[in-house]
Amino acid sequence: MSGKPDIKTQVTDFAKKRWADFQGFSPGQKAVTVFAVLALAIGGYFLATWKSEPAYAPLYSNLAATDASSIVDKLNSQGIPYKLTDGGAGINVPVDQVDTARLAVSAAGLPNSGQTGYALLDKEGVTTSQFKQQVDYQRAVEGELAKTIQSIQGVQAASVHLAIPQEDVFNDGTSTPTAAVLLTVSPGTQLTASQVQSVVYLVSSSVQGMKTGNVTVTDSNGNVLNSPDGGMSGAVNTATQAKAAQDYNTRTAAQLQSAIDASLGTGHAKVIVNATLNFDKSTTKTNKYLYQKGIPPVSESKKTEKYAGTGGTAGGTAGTNTDTNGTSSTNATSTGNGNGNGYDSTEETKNNALGTQENTTETAPGAVQNQHIAVMLDDKAKGLDTVGIQNLVKSAVGYDAKRGDTLSVEAMPFDTSALTQSTQAAKAAAAQEAAAKSHDQMISLIKQGVFGALLLALVVGTWLASRKRRGGAPVQPEPVDDGPDLMDDLMPATEPEPPVRAFPAAVQSDESERAAERRRELVRAADNRPAEVAHLLSGWLSTKEN
Repeated sequence: MSGKPDIKTQVTDFAKKRWADFQGFSPGQKAVTVFAVLALAIGGYFLATWKSEPAYAPLYSNLAATDASSIVDKLNSQGIPYKLTDGGAGINVPVDQVDTARLAVSAAGLPNSGQTGYALLDKEGVTTSQFKQQVDYQRAVEGELAKTIQSIQGVQAASVHLAIPQEDVFNDGTSTPTAAVLLTVSPGTQLTASQVQSVVYLVSSSVQGMKTGNVTVTDSNGNVLNSPDGGMSGAVNTATQAKAAQDYNTRTAAQLQSAIDASLGTGHAKVIVNATLNFDKSTTKTNKYLYQKGIPPVSESKKTEKYAGTGGTAGGTAGTNTDTNGTSSTNATSTGNGNGNGYDSTEETKNNALGTQENTTETAPGAVQNQHIAVMLDDKAKGLDTVGIQNLVKSAVGYDAKRGDTLSVEAMPFDTSALTQSTQAAKAAAAQEAAAKSHDQMISLIKQGVFGALLLALVVGTWLASRKRRGGAPVQPEPVDDGPDLMDDLMPATEPEPPVRAFPAAVQSDESERAAERRRELVRAADNRPAEVAHLLSGWLSTKEN
């Protein structure tokens, strides 16, 4: 076994040496050292805490309560930290453990959400009946559609029910598949019209022969979002219509406001637009038959009958002209005289080809039914032209009095107190923001200054400690001998004293104490004024060499 001391001994010796160095510091040096050590300890603690906090990433979102509970139990068993979000519907885990957690959760068959999907078909055996196969397939499609719809933002849960007619030899083909979708929307979320339409198209495109008009969508509150008879209806339809009207009013008013402000300046006009939109959808079909002259008939027939005999005089003409798909004529003629009877009949038929023109016109919903516009002008505005602004507004909005449009342009005094207050409030807010920004900058500078002071204190304390270690242990007083002393040259020059005769031991003891005190003064002078002592020593050495 080597004689090298163990780690514990080395640490103990190092601590004792540093403690001895610290004991040799002046009160000011001790305060600076303690302050620097505390600053380093606090900074190290916050740095370690910040570095040890891992970044989290979503593992699953929009989970059902049962799935979230099962996944949390699985994560606890695996020792993986997690955080719950969205009221327990989302689970976040550290970024570096997302893949591991997802594999562990998937191995446990989570999340299942009660929707089996196509995995249900894996449980079918060889002896499964055709009816059960059909039912399982329908359930599998419903489960897959529900899981797909749940991935839409804002949909917390979904349930899909399909009504698929059975394929039968005697089926006349009039039955079409239908679907009903129940959506559970996340709290505080309202589905848009485009999101509801995406659900309708997802379901109708996943089932053969299903039309978009055969899909009914409702939410958990009982609102019909899409129905076969009325399309988009209920809350979504009403909200969509209201938003379309509001968008039109806002957009038209902004355009008129911008045009008027370009002439009168900002703050001298106010425009209000209130339009009524027609959301009815209409379809008009028109059929027109065309006949071009000069085209030969498709078919033509002619029939003639004649009878001759005696009888009374009878004569007359009977004829009918009939058009069949064009023109056709039938002529019958009967003649006779007094010497005998006679009959003559001629029938002629012509079938002409006709062209057919069919026009279908569909009116899209959202057209302007009528609109009412009010324009208020500041009577103190420069260059005010009421008639010109009225003509401008009519041309800009497509004014039509026949459909019930109204327009009112009036000049009146404007109350500018609100504008003045808003301007002052904006200036005050800007000044407050500037003051807050200046305060933040000052705080940042103070933090930087404190950090710089701590760093400087650490450097100075380290430098003083190193100087103290290089200086060695304090000089211990020694007995004074009668020979010349090097330290005596460092003392201030004094008057030469007369030779001293031998004194008793008590006198010599007093002299030793005075010499020891002089040595301690020299040590303190070297500690407090090292530059002056170094200069004095260099001067003394140069004098000795000469």
